Amino acid sequence: MFFLSKLKKILIILYSSKIIFKDPNKTDILVLDDQGADRLKPLIENYNYCILPIRVSSINELYFSLKVLNNLIRNIRKTKLSTAYFCSIIEAIGPKLIITSIDNSLQVSDIAKILSKKFNFLAIQNAARYELDEYGKKHSNRFFIPEFACFGNFDKSLYRKHNVKVKKFFVCGSLNLSLFKDYLKKLSRKKKTNNYKKYDICLVSEASRGWDKLFPGVEKSIAKVAEFTIRLAKKHNLKLAFVAKRPKFIFEKSVFSKKPIKRENEAHKNEIKFYKKYLKVNFKFLQRNVKKYSSYHVMLNSNLTIAMMSTLLRESLALRGKVLACNFTNYKIWNFPIQGICSLNNMNFEEFEKRVLKLLSISHRNYILSLKKKTKYLIYFNKSNSTQDLLKKKIKSFMV
Repeated sequence: MFFLSKLKKILIILYSSKIIFKDPNKTDILVLDDQGADRLKPLIENYNYCILPIRVSSINELYFSLKVLNNLIRNIRKTKLSTAYFCSIIEAIGPKLIITSIDNSLQVSDIAKILSKKFNFLAIQNAARYELDEYGKKHSNRFFIPEFACFGNFDKSLYRKHNVKVKKFFVCGSLNLSLFKDYLKKLSRKKKTNNYKKYDICLVSEASRGWDKLFPGVEKSIAKVAEFTIRLAKKHNLKLAFVAKRPKFIFEKSVFSKKPIKRENEAHKNEIKFYKKYLKVNFKFLQRNVKKYSSYHVMLNSNLTIAMMSTLLRESLALRGKVLACNFTNYKIWNFPIQGICSLNNMNFEEFEKRVLKLLSISHRNYILSLKKKTKYLIYFNKSNSTQDLLKKKIKSFMV
């Protein structure tokens, strides 16, 4: 079955891609993996760059020049075919910097293992990486990151704890959040904004359909966070905003047709199935409170953000927000890295109610004083030196 799956992928790529018999163009910066490439464009727009797709669904060109084939023959002895091919393309392009925003890609790690002595690599953290704790040492040992632009010092400690091979750490915060803050600045120039909190609670969707196979009981525990939040909002007439997965369509390649097949993304469908199953009558209430704005907009306009392990919890702290991380499972791996008033582990509605009402009533200053560690330990932020600024300076240092 594994061989047939690989063969199918090769046939799909060959059938749906344009074959090019000349060398790829030289460029200063190569973006590895087209997913998330839009986030990187503001950082590299002043340089000559290209994007190299490494997913079956995205590849639409194949290079088979003499240089690429010579590189491929040499690299195929070291690794699998796909990695050898991507390495051969990169060697032909000869970039000063290889950058990616998909920091947890094993394909990127495999490429870096072979090419890190020849080229500069920079991987930018895209989300909280609980999977290092979830899947253990065997999973962690597969990663190799020459230089890792991470959220904060906590991530440095986490990666070192799991012996992930990272040559160099660069603490700079969340790029996604920095891009949002930049958008807000541009927006404020056009119209006035205020600090009024439109919602009492921002509840982040963490649909985890199928997780019970690996972690028994997790699905029900995660659903309890939503159930308790809805129950509390109804009881105290609180304004609730639910941050859900946006329904969007993805395009898959087929071996039978050059035209991509359009289908709805699985994450959105699984989310609906998950909350329908566990919330039952409360599902309609949750749907009525789904907000169409971006998750950052909703979070910024809420007094309190509630979730179990979402990256938004960390980013909310950087936005001077208040959060409550509720790990109602029996697994300590999902405990919030900062303890204190921001963290709750007991799956008891009365205790949940008491904590949320307290958080809604206290000032941000008193909230910060109640935390066991400074928020910058978890996620770096600086008004005068943003994540974008830091990354632009870092990229410029490679362009010599």
